[in-house]
Amino acid sequence: MRTFFFIILLQLSFQAHAQKTPILTSLENPDFLSPVRGYSHVARIDLGNAWMLIISGQVPMDREGNIVGKGNMEVQTDFVYARIIDIIKHYGGTRDHLVRTGILILDEKDIPVIRQVRTRYLNMDKPPTSTAMVVSKLFHPDFLVEIKATAVIPK
Repeated sequence: MRTFFFIILLQLSFQAHAQKTPILTSLENPDFLSPVRGYSHVARIDLGNAWMLIISGQVPMDREGNIVGKGNMEVQTDFVYARIIDIIKHYGGTRDHLVRTGILILDEKDIPVIRQVRTRYLNMDKPPTSTAMVVSKLFHPDFLVEIKATAVIPK
């Protein structure tokens, strides 16, 4: 019976502690990124000893809303990876803090171009996890690629 009460007390203590330390999330749109409507570019989550950044799919659109590299997969991919690294640096991180990417492309023949460009931006000795998906279309007809990312930056 004592063990049962001890377990109950332990659970109540843990629940009380968990309620005192909420996970803090901030939804943000750094001003150097393209304009957004109806979503945020970055969810910044306080993990206690680190920040997690969940970065929305980045597309080849500049700060003024212009398409970058129309018709050119290499230019578009370069632009998108550069933005992802810029976001991570904005929050005090480096490319080494990137832990996951998700790549959306229109044609699997473009995978070699994606791989070539990503080596310019990612730590290929310890690359992040990654998923590539071929989709029928992206939200703008001039976009050839969209990449989302997750980073964990120690405090």
